[in-house]
Amino acid sequence: MSIYRAPSERKFVWLLESLALLGLSLILYYVHHPPIILWIFTMATLASAMLSDELGLVQYWEMLKNYWSEFKDQEEIGEQAIVSEANVGPNKVSF
Repeated sequence: MSIYRAPSERKFVWLLESLALLGLSLILYYVHHPPIILWIFTMATLASAMLSDELGLVQYWEMLKNYWSEFKDQEEIGEQAIVSEANVGPNKVSF
């Protein structure tokens, strides 16, 4: 077993550590006081993990934006279909 990790694996570990620090800081905030230094460490580790190209968070963000735009397009098509059905109606004739 090698003691060296791949860069992508190390950055994923940084992301997990950042989320663990965030959870710990929220618990401390709720129980006792605002842990400002812990929040700074959390943001630093999260930024380190997110700014990495290896982690691929930018790709996930782009996929989410594409999904949202497709969802909005489908929603508009559905609204147009409802409006066109309302305009035709049972007693109205459409050519």
